[in-house]
Amino acid sequence: VTSPSPLGQVPCQGASNGRGLLMRGIRENSVSLVRKALGEEPMLAVLPLAQRQEPVLTVAIRQACSPTIFALLLEADFDVNATCPMGLTALDVVAGMEPATGAAAGGWQGGS
Repeated sequence: VTSPSPLGQVPCQGASNGRGLLMRGIRENSVSLVRKALGEEPMLAVLPLAQRQEPVLTVAIRQACSPTIFALLLEADFDVNATCPMGLTALDVVAGMEPATGAAAGGWQGGS
């Protein structure tokens, strides 16, 4: 028996599989896996998170995902204001990060 989510919706039966595929795509920085997960389960953005689970956008930031993955997540309506267990939004996490340099920044060497 599936209990209703806080939004009053009953999650789809494959939602946990879709979320697993989405998180795998984020961990692997795979646009194709993220796209596949969102295509198979378009309601992923509105499904409730497990207690103490970080929001998807925050996980994507911590994994240094590509801009294409962020675009897909934002187009799918993942909440930019969702907070992690510490009360931080994805933007708070970005603001607190040290700037990456050299190879750690994806090879960008900067320049003025």
